[in-house]
Amino acid sequence: MKLSPLIPPGFAVALSLLVDLALFATLTDDEWDALSNDRPYRPAWTEESIIQYLKNQSGKQLAPHVVGTFMRLRAEANVLNQIEP
Repeated sequence: MKLSPLIPPGFAVALSLLVDLALFATLTDDEWDALSNDRPYRPAWTEESIIQYLKNQSGKQLAPHVVGTFMRLRAEANVLNQIEP
């Protein structure tokens, strides 16, 4: 993709990061919340079911690097939660 010479250097990278952040926020806030809580039409999914769903949607509805980052951060948070103060 050729960018206009009027676009400052680094703008495309910044725009790409903003899109990634929006996708990450959608994944973490919307997808996880929607699946992990009971709804009037279905019970909450288990954590294992949600993780499998997100992995299956990687490259389809969800950007693979966003899913990968989410999984990595979740694993790191789980390790930190296991450390006793």
